Amino acid sequence: MFRRLNTVLTVAMIGAALSTIAGVAPASAGPGTDRLAAGESLGRDQSIISRNGAYRLVMQGDGNLVEYGPRGPLWATYTNPGSSRLVNQGDGNLVVYPDAGGVAWASGTGGGGGTLVVQDDGNVVLYGRGGPTWSTYTSGGVSKLAASGAVAFVKRQLGKPYVSGATGPGSYDCSGLTRAAYSSVGVGIPRTSQEQYRGSARINRDALQPGDLVFYYGGITHVAMYVGNGQIIEALRTGTVVRYDSINYPGTPVGYGRVA
Repeated sequence: MFRRLNTVLTVAMIGAALSTIAGVAPASAGPGTDRLAAGESLGRDQSIISRNGAYRLVMQGDGNLVEYGPRGPLWATYTNPGSSRLVNQGDGNLVVYPDAGGVAWASGTGGGGGTLVVQDDGNVVLYGRGGPTWSTYTSGGVSKLAASGAVAFVKRQLGKPYVSGATGPGSYDCSGLTRAAYSSVGVGIPRTSQEQYRGSARINRDALQPGDLVFYYGGITHVAMYVGNGQIIEALRTGTVVRYDSINYPGTPVGYGRVA
């Protein structure tokens, strides 16, 4: 299995300032409930808290949206644009809007307004009209901090060119991108797609979570990162750039792996 290179709560973001994740949930004012209804927002240093008081989703003052459990952080957006607000939009999308303008993060969900709930089991779930549409996958207090950080990293590489053998920071090949993503959060994985396949834990397609690896072709010659909503981010081939694609765009996947 893969080795963890270090354990840090202050995560270096490539080409950006540091995004701070505290060891314990900071004291914060907020709505004082376990949920955020459609049309509502969390402002700077506000939070929603599970009914049992064990889990808290905090819109930090630095612009990072972090879920904290009893033993520390579990999930984060890895954004640091400064003072921001989380909006549970009426269209079903969760969006972090910096006060300075623009969009720092979005869940990419739709289907109409839903309710965001911090559950007693540690999972943060957006419930739409037809059921859950988004989750932190932190049920049972499982940490998805590394996986969410890897997803944040690949999103920051969008638009960079594919170059065979490249491992960043200016260009990538497929496995160079996934390796760099996990390295950015202190998790070491092998260099090639075949080695990443052998080293990751096998999962089924219906169990995919953001941060999982998706493998393609008979010789496992391509790997991409699943980012949710049936989409991957990948460095596919010469002449392309790091980009979003449908999970089936490169072809039918031949396997799925979990790193963290």
